[in-house]
Amino acid sequence: MKHDSKNFNFLWLLFCCGPISAATPAEEKLLKALMPHEELAAGSNLVRVHYVRLQGYLEGNPSNKVRLAQLREAVDACVKRYQTAGRAVRLQADWPDYLLSSREDIYYAENRSIRYSTVIAYGLNPADCSLMENVSRTADLVSSKGACDVDLTLRITKGYCSADGHASAPARRNRPDATSGGDEALKQLARDPRMAAAVARIQSALASSNTASGKTRVILGLECEVWDQPAAPGGGTACYTRKGSFISSREVGQEAAAGMLLDFDSKYGFKMKAVSAKLDTNVTQAVFLPYAQPGFTLSPSIKARK
Repeated sequence: MKHDSKNFNFLWLLFCCGPISAATPAEEKLLKALMPHEELAAGSNLVRVHYVRLQGYLEGNPSNKVRLAQLREAVDACVKRYQTAGRAVRLQADWPDYLLSSREDIYYAENRSIRYSTVIAYGLNPADCSLMENVSRTADLVSSKGACDVDLTLRITKGYCSADGHASAPARRNRPDATSGGDEALKQLARDPRMAAAVARIQSALASSNTASGKTRVILGLECEVWDQPAAPGGGTACYTRKGSFISSREVGQEAAAGMLLDFDSKYGFKMKAVSAKLDTNVTQAVFLPYAQPGFTLSPSIKARK
């Protein structure tokens, strides 16, 4: 899901709100887990990065509260049926605060970035009327060389997963703000009657794309720019900081965009907020090489982009 750009990818996230509470051991573990660089030995091969930890949950439509109530009703009905039939049940001791919660740890270097994601989802276990707890742990490394997808549970990889963790990828170029130039170009095209229909289609597409609101916020001491996200379920906003010695980017390509995501709020999608963030700090190169740990099966590597 590459969501730290103005063209936010909603594979996982569409997030906001403050630090979430926890009601199950898995949720508690999700909130208290160390970040990858804290678990790894410092080493001598260091990389300058910006990093952020984002935490949040899926609101959904109906809302998380409504769907939790529906799940409780389904569990109660299951227990009654099974007890009437003389079947064994396992009563649920702990109930989650969220049907789907998530944590993302993202590290941005000048030439690459990696995101570690953990998602917990709950549902009814038809075997004994308890709750099924599905936990997925993944990482994705991106740079101008390509992308490497890592399943941290199954310990397998897919894509361009180089031995150096994309360290040799060229640094991204900062993308200039072309908004004003693009507006002027459209105005000039609109003067030609033959281009009127094409300009109207372009303007319609731009109206539904992510746009700067002109507003700013301060999160964890960092100023961020608020961008409207009309494509998010129910609409939403994202706040990106462009502070630091380089601009953070999650794009696969050589041009940097957006900045480091500190907040995402979608009405019916995910809601996520930064709970920890730091600029211009050093972490071990191993952060970009989760698949170098023992036990990983590496798929045949896709060739790097030229």
